[in-house]
Amino acid sequence: MKRFCISGIALLFFIFSGCRNEHPKNVIEGTANVDWPVFIAAVTNESTKSVGIIIDGRKFAKTEFVTVISKGRQALIPDGKNCMPIDDLFLENRQITLNHFDMCRFEVTQELYEVVMGKVPFADSENCYAGEKQKLRPVAGVSWNEAVVFCNKLSELCRFEPVYEISNIKYANKGKQNEYISSMTVTWNFDRNGFRLPTEAEWEFASRGAGCTAADWSYRYSGGDNSKKVAWTSMNSSGYSDDDETLRTHEVGLKKANALGIYDMSGNVAEWCMDWYRSITEDNDFSHSNAVKDSGETTDPCLLKGKYDNHSLRGGAYNQAPGYSSNWQRLGNASYVCYAMDGSSAQGIRLVRRP
Repeated sequence: MKRFCISGIALLFFIFSGCRNEHPKNVIEGTANVDWPVFIAAVTNESTKSVGIIIDGRKFAKTEFVTVISKGRQALIPDGKNCMPIDDLFLENRQITLNHFDMCRFEVTQELYEVVMGKVPFADSENCYAGEKQKLRPVAGVSWNEAVVFCNKLSELCRFEPVYEISNIKYANKGKQNEYISSMTVTWNFDRNGFRLPTEAEWEFASRGAGCTAADWSYRYSGGDNSKKVAWTSMNSSGYSDDDETLRTHEVGLKKANALGIYDMSGNVAEWCMDWYRSITEDNDFSHSNAVKDSGETTDPCLLKGKYDNHSLRGGAYNQAPGYSSNWQRLGNASYVCYAMDGSSAQGIRLVRRP
């Protein structure tokens, strides 16, 4: 019997055109080629949410998933000319195809992470905001290395196929309180059904509400244009009090969700992605080739290693200005950076899987 349920939400199959006055040229596989409204058309089925993650009979709160693209379907995203900033992943003359995936509606909580890994890197329990549950705050201060190890262990506990192959693990400060993974070799297989980090393209597609409407797709932040309504950032994470200047993470799921019912994709903790952090255009980042071509078609892109050993972080964090939480802002950090290493507390985890 499987210990993790994602009851199917056949949610949203989309097609996008640019903001020019023409009908979309690309239709999601399986939909009819009809005259859609300009910019976006969506085929939406009645949706349900999963019951969440269950380990040894224990159900974990705020671990439900939604289906962003249903199994057997694909989303085609034509170029974003005149629709998005130039540093957006969905560039002019580049068509990206994404295959099916589910995404957790919430950032990984301290409760779930501690059960799987034995401890949390950074609890900050003394600064839990009044009325919020400590165990339901997002895990923070996690390195990319620790995030993929967590994904594999959670997959095994839920009897799924681990996505990552991990070897050559090396530790700094071995055996000490501040021990952390300094390096390791990681490969992955997206065809496996275990938990993993999202690619940047998957993250941004889901953050923008998967194109439920043109407005959803064009919002500055995930779920709206007002950062205070959808995100915990340095503008509001202290609790709006003149007597309280402590910037802190907050219980997941308290801000307004985006069109898919996903919370905190803007703010709270920045979310690690699969991709190496590098330029998204071929004419930059020195002479390194790019996994995503500047033009033409590509499927399930994941940026390859660039000049620096950094992985991508998306969505901004509780201790950063709102601009870092925009749908298109890209940040990066070394794979080993974590709370144990240098006190970093802004990095967290958003789970996806491909059933």
